[in-house]
Amino acid sequence: MTLAQLPAHLRLIVPTKSKAGAPSPDTRTRAERLFGAFERDPLCQVATRRALFEHLERVGTMAPSAPLSLVVVKVNGLAAVNRDEGWRRGDELLQEIAGRIRSFTRTTDVVGRLTGSSFGLVLQGAGPTAAGAVASRLAFQLHRPSIVPPPTGVLVSVATGTGINAETLPMAALDSLGECS
Repeated sequence: MTLAQLPAHLRLIVPTKSKAGAPSPDTRTRAERLFGAFERDPLCQVATRRALFEHLERVGTMAPSAPLSLVVVKVNGLAAVNRDEGWRRGDELLQEIAGRIRSFTRTTDVVGRLTGSSFGLVLQGAGPTAAGAVASRLAFQLHRPSIVPPPTGVLVSVATGTGINAETLPMAALDSLGECS
């Protein structure tokens, strides 16, 4: 069995050494351990757009017949928050949303920042039903007023497929998102 075929509920345990020589917890995700460190967005500490699309392409190439999904989360009204409450509050809002998205991911999933106000979540091995469930949970959690205060709102879109490359899947998710606006 290759690493790409491991079920999502299994994790690789790779102890690392701290400076004192004792094992320390490995804070990298399974995807980062398998594919190497991702280029990170400095504000939200998630993968950059380029890194997310490169990961999507790698996963699609490794297992072309396995289901693959992309969830897109768009924050509407961020400009109003930046204007009314300041850019620091807007940055805090983006960081909170990125953290919430990460809290719903498995160790094989990768979260990235697509644009200044949108995020993508690559769900490896997740078909339409699983991706829809993740999108529903995210939409519910992100619409809580304590996380996304008015006048902001969050739109969540999903695209799924098999053997999909890094151009087709994001375009399908973004087109679906555009229909929601």
